Amino acid sequence: MPTNFETLCKKYFLPSIVKYGFLKDSAVSDVWADAVKYKNSTTGLEVSFEEREYNRLFIMIYRLTEAEFPKHSTVSDFDANPNRFDLDDLMALRGCDFEYSAELRQRKALPKVLTVFGAFLCHQAKDVLTGNFSILPEIQKIIEARAKNIPKQN
Repeated sequence: MPTNFETLCKKYFLPSIVKYGFLKDSAVSDVWADAVKYKNSTTGLEVSFEEREYNRLFIMIYRLTEAEFPKHSTVSDFDANPNRFDLDDLMALRGCDFEYSAELRQRKALPKVLTVFGAFLCHQAKDVLTGNFSILPEIQKIIEARAKNIPKQN
């Protein structure tokens, strides 16, 4: 039986990406987050709402490997082969300034946020949705710059 989050994704997010051949791959819900994965033959999208810790919506974009989500067993595996990135990084790169206000960090705002992110993907990320990941080097620079600002733990 679909969760409330899965139903919201189907109603407010999926219509924007279905024209690119996306179908639901899986859905999970636990105490930490609700998540739904969608994919077509080249690209995967993981839509998750982490209410407990971050209280916000995240969308990860994946370059699929043989039409499957890549497996990353460690952080260094991911760093060596960056096949995923956060939608926030793509939005920043493409000049879309979206700020999470306190109002948008509530579950009741999910329809609005899902609609905005779906529209952005549909209109500003056709390349990625259709398997053109030539943007990855630029995304990698954003990720590396952010990583430099993270304090190192001893």
